Amino acid sequence: MTLAFNPVSAALGVEVGGVDLAAPMRDETFVEIEAAFDAHGVIVFRDQTITPAQQVAFSRKFGTVALNHNDKDFGIEGDL
Repeated sequence: MTLAFNPVSAALGVEVGGVDLAAPMRDETFVEIEAAFDAHGVIVFRDQTITPAQQVAFSRKFGTVALNHNDKDFGIEGDL
């Protein structure tokens, strides 16, 4: 898997391609993604099909995640 980083705009953000967030991720791949986040402040992953649990698992790689279990529209049910 080869990552691709394409600027979203001149001022902010980078689109990350070449990664499937639903698949297991090598530590080296995450290091590159985290460096892009640190450098650009915003990272975009297009066309991903992931479950809430997969999104939480990926987000936890960055640190502690605050989950909302109470919001009827955007909360996450269950224990993740």
